[in-house]
Amino acid sequence: MDSWTHSYSHLECEAEIFFLSKKCGLIMLILSGFFSGLGNSLEPVSMLSFLQVALLVAGLENVTSRGILNITTLLRILAFVLLTQAFGFGVGFSGIFGYPKTLLTLLETFAAGCLGWLLLILFAITPHILIGKKYPNSSLVVLVLPILHTSVSCSLIGGVFSVFPVLGNAMLDYEPLRQAACLLGIVGVHFIVVLSATSLGLFACRPQIRAQARILIYLAILLVSLFVFTGFYTQADSFYQKDVRLEIKPSISVSCIPSQSAPLNSEGWNHTWTGIQNRIYEGDSIVLLSEAALHITSDKEEVQVLEKAHQIAATTFRDVAYIGLSYFKKRPNESFGTIHFSLITSEEDMVAWNYRKAHPVPLVESFILAGPPLLPIYDSSFGRLAGSICFDMDFPQYILQAGRKQADIMLQPTWGWGAISIRHFNGDSVRTIENGFTLFRCSSNGVSGIVDPRGKVLQQQLGGRDPVNISVFTLPLRKSISTVYSSSGFLFEWILVLLALCIFFLAFLPKKWLKFRCFK
Repeated sequence: MDSWTHSYSHLECEAEIFFLSKKCGLIMLILSGFFSGLGNSLEPVSMLSFLQVALLVAGLENVTSRGILNITTLLRILAFVLLTQAFGFGVGFSGIFGYPKTLLTLLETFAAGCLGWLLLILFAITPHILIGKKYPNSSLVVLVLPILHTSVSCSLIGGVFSVFPVLGNAMLDYEPLRQAACLLGIVGVHFIVVLSATSLGLFACRPQIRAQARILIYLAILLVSLFVFTGFYTQADSFYQKDVRLEIKPSISVSCIPSQSAPLNSEGWNHTWTGIQNRIYEGDSIVLLSEAALHITSDKEEVQVLEKAHQIAATTFRDVAYIGLSYFKKRPNESFGTIHFSLITSEEDMVAWNYRKAHPVPLVESFILAGPPLLPIYDSSFGRLAGSICFDMDFPQYILQAGRKQADIMLQPTWGWGAISIRHFNGDSVRTIENGFTLFRCSSNGVSGIVDPRGKVLQQQLGGRDPVNISVFTLPLRKSISTVYSSSGFLFEWILVLLALCIFFLAFLPKKWLKFRCFK
């Protein structure tokens, strides 16, 4: 061997030693937190979100897999992960609790990041490390973190605080992955992302996993098959040389009027009612207000508003028209209020529904009393309508009611702030893929638009809260699409939860008590 070859081999050996060292592991954990702030954020860079998990797994491997891991060292590592990841969350979601940002909202965001990552560390990362130490030669270890991470993020945190911040939402710009939501929902999307990233992280740091690379081959085949199948499934009603004219559906004109808590007889109040009247006169079939567009202070005032909307709807020259009123109701002497969404018809029944927001935003809407957790459904002249308000759409198990009842159109008044608006619109659009309905979204200070049952954005408009600036859309009338998720795909989440519980206990039980051949 000549000197050049010897030097090259020596450098290659040193590089590998550094790559698999604790020092490199700490650098990976820091980068993982940094990528968390830029990847899974209000303005996500999706590939960084994927790398955040891969670097987290690789970093944990490097700092825990060599030598004896005592409780003190483990706690230091977990505290380091908690701080870096919570800081990344605070950077990425710094405008989530208020805009413009203040010191208080920044601290609230960091605290939320600490809480979320504390749950992930306790119920996902710690069991992942312990099982990795107990069964270092098992290729099935790649399944541990994805199952636990998904259960904690989507079921525990997502079930209480919403799926808005979950990793899967940051990866929705990849169309094949987005399509998979019709089978397994956002839970399945999240699981696929974490599974792929975990496989990459372990494959890079564990020679024994690299020696059993066949499991990664099986994983790649499974993912490709999944993406191909969901591609066929989501295009089933228009796939392969269908006459494109079959895609032309009857449509209606609809409009969105943005406003925010306009009080009685204020300029915003008068402009809102003028806008409603003009759009009904112009022939719109549905006029929808943004969330809490009006501020109502008494029951009497509420009745007058509903009657006024009915009178305007009845002036339509069409067979029927609907007005979606959203208002904030709070009496002057009360500390708490409610947010309503009333669907008013031009027909004799007048009020199709009067729905109260079931999921107020934590902290931001702490003064809002939640309504009953029941989505309104109404059989209209344009198909079966469902209604939700803003943050309600961030709870997939809740919106599943619309999929089970085969709602054709979901009407959603909402409002946004800062950079939250685009991410919220993209996340809400996944509910259309999961449940097969068309979404008509009306937002103040956010994105309004129409999303079809395949998650394709047909029209969108970023607007403010001036009721003079009305957005007019064309809403195609199509029947809901039956999806696997709405019929049975949601069971995937509960299967993961059951597996997560088993894995959690497996991590803390002595190895000598357990003899699983698959983990040897």
